[in-house]
Amino acid sequence: KIYGICLQQITALPLVNMLSPRCLLPSLRIAYLARQRVSASSLGLDLRCMSSSSSNNNNNKGVPVCSRGLSGSFTPPHTKIVATIGPSSESMDVLPSLVDEGVRVMRLNFSHATVEEADLRINNLRSSYGRHGNTCSSISIDNSDTTTDDDDVLRKGSIGVRGKGKNMRAVLLDTQGPEIRTTKLTTDTDGKGTVNLTTGSTVTITSSEDLSTHACINLTLPSIGSVLSPGDTVLLDDGAVSLSVTSTSPPSSATATVLNDGTIRSRVGVNLPGVKTSLPPMSEKDKVDIRYGVENDVDFVAASFVRDEAGVREIKAYLQELVDEISPGCPPPLVISKIENVEGLENFDSILSASDGIMVARGDLGVEIPIHEVALAQKRMVRSCNLAGKPVIVATQMLESMTSAPRPTRAEVSDVTNAVLDGADAVMLSGETAKGKYAVETVRTMQSIVASAESFASQGGGGSSLPSASFSPPSPSHFNSVASAAVTASLASGASCIICLTKTGRTARLVSAHRPDVPVVCYTGSYKVGRQLQLQRGCHPVVGLKHLDIKDRSVEAVRLSREVGFLREGETYVIVQAEHG
Repeated sequence: KIYGICLQQITALPLVNMLSPRCLLPSLRIAYLARQRVSASSLGLDLRCMSSSSSNNNNNKGVPVCSRGLSGSFTPPHTKIVATIGPSSESMDVLPSLVDEGVRVMRLNFSHATVEEADLRINNLRSSYGRHGNTCSSISIDNSDTTTDDDDVLRKGSIGVRGKGKNMRAVLLDTQGPEIRTTKLTTDTDGKGTVNLTTGSTVTITSSEDLSTHACINLTLPSIGSVLSPGDTVLLDDGAVSLSVTSTSPPSSATATVLNDGTIRSRVGVNLPGVKTSLPPMSEKDKVDIRYGVENDVDFVAASFVRDEAGVREIKAYLQELVDEISPGCPPPLVISKIENVEGLENFDSILSASDGIMVARGDLGVEIPIHEVALAQKRMVRSCNLAGKPVIVATQMLESMTSAPRPTRAEVSDVTNAVLDGADAVMLSGETAKGKYAVETVRTMQSIVASAESFASQGGGGSSLPSASFSPPSPSHFNSVASAAVTASLASGASCIICLTKTGRTARLVSAHRPDVPVVCYTGSYKVGRQLQLQRGCHPVVGLKHLDIKDRSVEAVRLSREVGFLREGETYVIVQAEHG
């Protein structure tokens, strides 16, 4: 039997009304929908909800039905893992194992990485095929966007990828940003020199490229005397040493008192909590690094020290300019704004509106605001991103102890668990995988924590549940109505997955924004679109079907979803298709 709907070119309001719990009991809703057919002009949308079981009913000819052969569905965690790749994880001895364990996005930290290191890491990632490297071998795809031959394309791949160099794991380029740093020390002759600062001593702070001493600390920020005011705090080296400004001499110098004993090295980072600066959104180094990213087809740019909406828009404009020059017609990298200072928090709503996603960068944020407020700020930002339907990454020191130990602390496990329960789309590893001794074990541990948290929430353990599907777009949209209806239908029918056929990724993002509790298997004809869906909660991209007529794509999508393991005989699934979305 086939229980379900086939609504082509549907309007928003009737579908929403039909799926509303206030209109029908859950047990009747799907049967009722099976008798409905609504039309609207030129939307090109198709949503189907079906239950597959052994039946030869001729009335169902041509409708995709799962066949026997799997013992259970493949249900990977919805929350994704972003891992920073560095010296301890960049080799082909380690990186494929990280991919196998669940890394979906590789972070390149351009505060440290060289171009040569980035080249190596990108090439090795794209040669790491993952657990599904030889799955769906019978798929045939349009190969117009790759230089590999068709045989190679069909030979290898991971979920949704066919071919060497076309791994569906995404690359995130994390910019250094317009940082404020001290200059080199006079005592630093071998890269290891330090100076001691003593409580109560007086130091001069200037805007200069001269060498720094224990009595005069020179900064890379212009006009420091005009930026600071008496009473402001200056934090050196992530807060290791605190200075209190006592007087200023505009435009280029100020005097401060040392608040605690400490030792600093050359070129340490400087934070000015609550102080508004005139730093540009991108440094010259950032512009060079971002150009490298566009030339190498990275998928995301994480913009550091974002302060306002204008900065995000300037970065996006620069990215589009580079894309138009280097690869016209291709989607630009998506901009993930890192919130790590007071200005970013104050302007969060407008920054979120302009950004493609948010990273809760708790390292610098924990220096800029009182440490006890960081967790609360995290929860507010995650909630706001959920409401806006945009992905949010929770980052910094999530499993920090595993940099040197094979097991995390209990507090770290709780941290990752709470990030998942808060509604994070992704959780990030930094030094743990970049320079740690246990990179593979760290990813495996994080994946197990994520899976456990999601299972706990889905079963209503302890009264906990993942955030409700409260996403509401800024303006009504037929596409959003279909996405909402698909998620509602999946809940009402107990579907095992939602299959989404999408061209630009928009429909898949809308489905994800409503936070379904089943995997969203996203079929697209573009590798770039597929990789950019990796940050979306619950989305599992597959490249293919582009060569098929639109009427045949849903049949093939169901067959491939079963082959990968998302479906088994007798299970219900929902299909959403948007020809232009």
